[in-house]
Amino acid sequence: MNEQLFFAEYSGSKHIELDEQDSRHCYKVLRKKAGDTIQITDGKGNAIRGVLLETTPRRCVAEVREIVEMPLPAYTLSIGVGMPSHPQRLEWMLEKLTELNVTNIFLLKTERVQPLHYKQERLNKIIISAMKQSLQFYMPALEIEKPLSAFTDFFHTFKEDERQGLSGSCDKAAPALKTVFEKNKKNYFALIGPEGDFTESEERHISSSGFYPISLSNNRLRTETAAISIVNGIHLQQ
Repeated sequence: MNEQLFFAEYSGSKHIELDEQDSRHCYKVLRKKAGDTIQITDGKGNAIRGVLLETTPRRCVAEVREIVEMPLPAYTLSIGVGMPSHPQRLEWMLEKLTELNVTNIFLLKTERVQPLHYKQERLNKIIISAMKQSLQFYMPALEIEKPLSAFTDFFHTFKEDERQGLSGSCDKAAPALKTVFEKNKKNYFALIGPEGDFTESEERHISSSGFYPISLSNNRLRTETAAISIVNGIHLQQ
């Protein structure tokens, strides 16, 4: 599918309405008019084909003609990341993690993270934009300002024989991803520390929770670079 993908909440009714931003793009940029077909996703795996009934710069309404439930990915990939201290870097990271088909994103408030307050609504908009741009139908779930234990607890809600946890390490003696990676798991979990990395007590908690430390590079990576690296590395091992 090469055409524009829109996002809209879908309640199961015969009609679906784009938000003001997508309506403006549909009307002013794409110059869609009543009778034209558009493709929409609700971020829950539904590919919705609609025919426009009403088009204005602020409101576009379509009649739902077809709904196709897209297949789930072969595995889930969840990442917990120490919250970057620069908003632009955080937003770039969320965009790229979405493009790389991450299932769950936890922004962790670890011991070395400076207190920052991000608005979930704005971050969700960035994720939605990246989801549409990369033509995906499943929206990553975002959790912000969560403790490290929230991510390790989430890890333990999955069956032990169906999961693997991997943690990026600054220790150059740590093994490479390919030497410890276990194929054919249903759920993968990745941890990346903040600037300054995890503290010793956090490292002990991560290790006792069942995560393997891995080296991602011979160079020191920024948090957002390490996050992209570990996610892409997991995909490439499949």
